[in-house]
Amino acid sequence: MYNNSINEFGFSFAGSHSSLYNLKIIDIRRVVIPPSSEIVQNIEGMDGAVYQGNNIGQRPFEIDVKLVSNTHESRLADLHDISDWLWSDKDNEYSLIFDDEPDLEWFAHVSNISEVNRMKANGFFTIAFNCSDVLGYMEKETVQVAVNPFIITPQGTRRSNPIISMIPYANTRKIAVVQDEEDRWAYLGEDVDPETGNIGVDKSPLVYQDECNTLAPWTTLSSSNIPFALENGFIYNDAKMISNHTEFRIGSKNGAQFWGGNGTTTENWHGAAVMKMMDAELDNWSVKFVCHNYTYYPRAKGKVELYLLDKNKSKIGVMTLKKNSVKSSELILEVKLFSGSKNTFVYSGTGPTKKGKTVTKTVRVKLGGKTVKVKVKGTNKTKTEQAWSDVKIAETTTTSMFSNFYGEIILEKRGNKFTLLVNKYNKSRSQDPKFTPIRITKTLNDYKGLSLSGVAYYNAKMDIYEDNPKHAKGYSQQGMSMSFLRVNKLFENTPSGVDYVANSRDEVKFNAEDKHVYINGTIQQKNWAIGGELPIFDGGHETTLAFSHSPYEQIYDGASHNLIRNSTWKEGKKFWTNGDANGNPYRISNPEADKPDSSIFSIMAHTNAAAQNASDLIFVEKGKEYLVSCDVRLTKNDKSSDIFFCVRTFPDEEYTNAAAVATSTFYIRKSDYPNWTINQWYRLTFSFTADDNWVRIIPYNSDVINGTRVDYREVKMTDNLTDIIWSPAPIETECAEIYIEYRPTRG
Repeated sequence: MYNNSINEFGFSFAGSHSSLYNLKIIDIRRVVIPPSSEIVQNIEGMDGAVYQGNNIGQRPFEIDVKLVSNTHESRLADLHDISDWLWSDKDNEYSLIFDDEPDLEWFAHVSNISEVNRMKANGFFTIAFNCSDVLGYMEKETVQVAVNPFIITPQGTRRSNPIISMIPYANTRKIAVVQDEEDRWAYLGEDVDPETGNIGVDKSPLVYQDECNTLAPWTTLSSSNIPFALENGFIYNDAKMISNHTEFRIGSKNGAQFWGGNGTTTENWHGAAVMKMMDAELDNWSVKFVCHNYTYYPRAKGKVELYLLDKNKSKIGVMTLKKNSVKSSELILEVKLFSGSKNTFVYSGTGPTKKGKTVTKTVRVKLGGKTVKVKVKGTNKTKTEQAWSDVKIAETTTTSMFSNFYGEIILEKRGNKFTLLVNKYNKSRSQDPKFTPIRITKTLNDYKGLSLSGVAYYNAKMDIYEDNPKHAKGYSQQGMSMSFLRVNKLFENTPSGVDYVANSRDEVKFNAEDKHVYINGTIQQKNWAIGGELPIFDGGHETTLAFSHSPYEQIYDGASHNLIRNSTWKEGKKFWTNGDANGNPYRISNPEADKPDSSIFSIMAHTNAAAQNASDLIFVEKGKEYLVSCDVRLTKNDKSSDIFFCVRTFPDEEYTNAAAVATSTFYIRKSDYPNWTINQWYRLTFSFTADDNWVRIIPYNSDVINGTRVDYREVKMTDNLTDIIWSPAPIETECAEIYIEYRPTRG
């Protein structure tokens, strides 16, 4: 393929395009198939040989290039840059994409570069690449599994290695995928302890989990209400924490991230913070903090912190990931405990560092508040402009093992033993193969009594020279956020039985690309059944996958998710409040023949006060419309005291069911349904718009005079305004979200 086109093209390698190095492509030599050699066995006395296939070698590419230069000096400079670009003394292979095949990505290493032939100032040479993986990869395909088993015909023409993600709605002790045609399967977990016969037990009950998609459950902290002292930091009230539906990060002002202040706070951290207190006091606990802290400008300073709080909102610990130097891109991880006047580090350091180049940059900055008069071009007039000055600033590209960190920091406490686990993710939230996970356990008797009741998240920066208004110069700030938080209860002495292999909303990944199974980015080994092989795809050929869990929509005939727990009262009054108030005029009865799996909740005839049984608070999206449906049966239809259902909204999850503290109350009355026949079931349906972030669904009987009993069953709340068919809350099912990702390949 000879390039005689007017339109120049090139190739990208390791993220850089050839045009950046003044290279023009003369020719690209490709092979139809990689070099191969036959595998044969010669048998004495037999004509011919036994053919046993081929050994396939690496796929080569040879690229003839022209280095376009104007001078001998510029050619030499470009050659040094090209050397830095293509040089590698490691065993890594990098992305190789040709402009004439932009939808195909190869992974290659440089095997040879020919001697440079000169013609005037230009240079001509050949770059030889080899690909140990002989296949080219197309754009990633993502498929959501809608049915179980699931039939898929992968794109492409050759084999590919899928990543199968399963996100169970409920805690589970086993999770698996099977590919029948290939006799491949992967199984994680077990039901029964084979040695003791003990069935499963939750060894780490979930207390709180946050996907960081809303700040509604959190309390915004200010300089006046923060109940604990930050580590060398302040809250500036003009800084705001925000959620962008996937993470908590600092808000913006005038189009740029803004941590508050006037740009002159160079000795202290400043930013915004939020706090979340839990309805629990945990003597033994685990906290998982998923965060990122990226450097885009080597002199920038920034940190993310998660504070651990006791029931009095005093700090008992802090997990910090910070960049506090203008001289390098190193990040420091600190995990610190507090007990009264004592404190100690579980970990503090950068880990191994990689030394980078130190350079002195010339930065053009404002010269204080000074101005200068300049002549207007083409006239004899002058005008006043801001005065500027050139300042020399040193910076280095030295990095640490935590630089550009995106991953999880987990701190566990069992009695006097504290365990720290740190793992770095790659972009697909699998374990970064270049990062060695950290696991440290320390016995700290002075800190055995630390009980956990809450957390607070702090996002802060420290100003540098360029932030000062007198020197104002824009630069890229640290990229920082929290994207996931989980708190679990632990036990000092672990109970016997089989633990859950995955908790509700854990992401379990069967990754055939690197032959590992992950849970939330951490490699699993002890629970992976021996003998399993992960599925593989053959492009263009149909294959069937079966899963241990099925999609919710398949099991419940396309039903939308019910937001109410224990919506048939099968677990008694669990997840419902006020169940024993007003003289206990409540009853839960066995199911009736028409709906044999749904218990009946009744508010009996009473005379004390309006009786009501409210669901636990449910988080909703403010301003969104929701549909409520419920089977209702009235024993009387007297209209004099006719409220039989209501919904209340609240601004905070700590509020009781009292109408006085509710934002709004929506009542449903008998008079709205004058044609209902007594002692007959009807499906009540109504919608409401949430004017706050928390809701209670409330069966309600206001009749204290006429002796009405009201029966309820199969209550549902959903954001699907057409779905009145009952289905359980997903967390009460053996269902899961299932996704398949793969990159189609070609030869």
